[in-house]
Amino acid sequence: IYYMIETEPNINLSDLVRTIKSYTTYNIWKLHKKLFIKSFLEGTHILDDGFFICSIGNVSDKQLRKYIENQG
Repeated sequence: IYYMIETEPNINLSDLVRTIKSYTTYNIWKLHKKLFIKSFLEGTHILDDGFFICSIGNVSDKQLRKYIENQG
């Protein structure tokens, strides 16, 4: 699964991902408290600690999808 997000050029991408993950974790907690607590108690994670992000410049959605699909 991949997501394409458009931002301003001066945005720190790592901070953006941390914000998105924090927001996602908060909403999982609100909507699925039992699942979240169970996962925490079992020592598993809802979201992985790490992430990969890169900037791509000015390419179309179609070009980006083709590139990702050809990554093996």
